[in-house]
Amino acid sequence: MEKVRANGSIDSSLVLKAFTVWNGFTYFRRCDVIVAKITPCFENGKGSFLEILPTQAGFGSTEFHVLRPGNFLLGAYLRMITSSKQFLVNGTNSMTGSAGQQRVPTDFIKNYPIALPPIDEQTTILKVVGSEISDINITISRFEREIELLREYRTRLVADVVTGKLDVREAAAKLHDEALIDLPDNDSVEALEDEPFEEEAFV
Repeated sequence: MEKVRANGSIDSSLVLKAFTVWNGFTYFRRCDVIVAKITPCFENGKGSFLEILPTQAGFGSTEFHVLRPGNFLLGAYLRMITSSKQFLVNGTNSMTGSAGQQRVPTDFIKNYPIALPPIDEQTTILKVVGSEISDINITISRFEREIELLREYRTRLVADVVTGKLDVREAAAKLHDEALIDLPDNDSVEALEDEPFEEEAFV
């Protein structure tokens, strides 16, 4: 399970002889779609379209559902559906089992209705969604980098203060002066209390 990420990427670097994993693992083929069935991996969207699987077949955790697209369904389109919020919410609501070990039943996967446009429309949808996701990922990466730089700056600043490289006494005194706020006099307070109460302001 740790070899599959919520963004659909996989780590398929471990290669073994088939007979060593034939029992006790889930079997799948290249271009299948896998979906995590156990909580919280399912809710996190763990799954993948196995288009880049380096071998024709593979084995993984028994906690995966395996879906095989037909001639009228693109694997990438199916992966998009199984990672959608609606699919994940409905699947979560259908889980069975004890707390901490709940799983999405096979019947939910089999009976889940999906829109099935022609292949060319599926391709167009994937291009549009992919473009939007790319822009979002670029924005996320930029903010993550900014957060990383701020954390580095904070660490360096704390280190400089602790080691005495930075004298903050003057800056602290200035901040204290700026933080002082003049409280209103009694006349102002009484004037506010005399103002009529307007119910509409708290709708």
